Amino acid sequence: MARARSYLRSRPERPLSLGRIDKLVTAKLRAVDILLRGTFYEVTEQAHLREGVISSLAIIATNPGISQNEIGAQLTIDRTTIVAVIDTLEKLGWAERRKSKEDRRRHSLQATPEGEAQLNRLVDAVEKIEEEMLAMVPKEDLDQLLQILDRMHASCIRYVRARES
Repeated sequence: MARARSYLRSRPERPLSLGRIDKLVTAKLRAVDILLRGTFYEVTEQAHLREGVISSLAIIATNPGISQNEIGAQLTIDRTTIVAVIDTLEKLGWAERRKSKEDRRRHSLQATPEGEAQLNRLVDAVEKIEEEMLAMVPKEDLDQLLQILDRMHASCIRYVRARES
């Protein structure tokens, strides 16, 4: 939340026009992201967790048996950082590394019952803050926004992959 407060303190009382940039999706998403991301950071800081722990745990819980390399790729986290994140999850007792049955060089990851319970608690805390911050936006609009963001994400991935080939 400190980042959101800093963002608000640095803004003038009268919002300034950004001209053509006001019409860019990138600019709008960034402004909202700065404020909303603060909710995520607030929850992780209160729980004394490093960045990436909640997202990694969510992926592990939803995709049992996933490898840490797959999580790193999904979250665009480098190998060193994802190893530290998984180490943290193991130390907390929220996830376990197991030798893969298909490839003994690979570890598969599983969320523990305690990890699942903590994930639910942390996500509930983020959802509560988001609900308060977005109270002026009807639920139907938020549902539609999530669908649009999913399509935008898929479109961006398709665009980047096409440019790489």
